[in-house]
Amino acid sequence: MNVGSIPQEKKTMVIFINYCTKKNIFTLISLSAGIYEDYQQPYYNMVPPDPYLEEMKKVVCTEKRRPDLPNRWQQHEVRTRYPDN
Repeated sequence: MNVGSIPQEKKTMVIFINYCTKKNIFTLISLSAGIYEDYQQPYYNMVPPDPYLEEMKKVVCTEKRRPDLPNRWQQHEVRTRYPDN
């Protein structure tokens, strides 16, 4: 499959869904370990609270930025099994 043929909007959505899935997995793991965190919207420090698709496209596709992950997630077993692309 030629990844270059996929429209940028779809790439943005796939990356966002991937992030949300990982966030949900790590949240469940954290809760089972008794760690509770305040919710933060993905890309909260890169876009306004209610971003338009064009703003997300710029951050994710053009600038190729990714959300910050907590340090304790970096070496977790789940992350090492399913690394970022």
